[in-house]
Amino acid sequence: FEKVLAEKGTPNTFTDSRDGMAYKTVQIGDLIWMAENLNYNAGNGSYSYENNSQISNVYGRLYEWETAKTVCPAGWRLPTDEEWNYLVTKYGGYSFAGRELKEGGSSGLSIKLAGQHYYYSPQEKEFKYLGQRGSYWTLTETGQRQAVSYHFFEQESIDRSPDYVKTYGFSVRC
Repeated sequence: FEKVLAEKGTPNTFTDSRDGMAYKTVQIGDLIWMAENLNYNAGNGSYSYENNSQISNVYGRLYEWETAKTVCPAGWRLPTDEEWNYLVTKYGGYSFAGRELKEGGSSGLSIKLAGQHYYYSPQEKEFKYLGQRGSYWTLTETGQRQAVSYHFFEQESIDRSPDYVKTYGFSVRC
């Protein structure tokens, strides 16, 4: 959400100085959002779907919540529950906003269905739902082990969940 981008005259792209990756951006209301999923390799708590960097190059990486809180480039941050809710409300509500927020929609946000990474224990992990579901962390914590996340489906609907476990790997938009 770096307001300075618009002032520099480059409101449509941002280059992450950490790895040189360029991201499209879109202004919605007073906020500037990355219009692509973050794909920064933060090491621990950061995953390529099925450990395949080619998939990450298309869909971005999946992050555990603690990593998601700190992975955005300098000047950017993870959006709050209220900011995601603003987008959903602006584009038609939980039953219909998915059409406008996903790729090809009028918002320009281009939400991708990047799947999820479930981390139950070091011996028990799995990737699921690539192309079927896109899950996104918010900065909003709801308990010691849970945080709010937003889930986009193949259909137009969106689900807000207040209680996903922070060790799960979801996508990040800054």
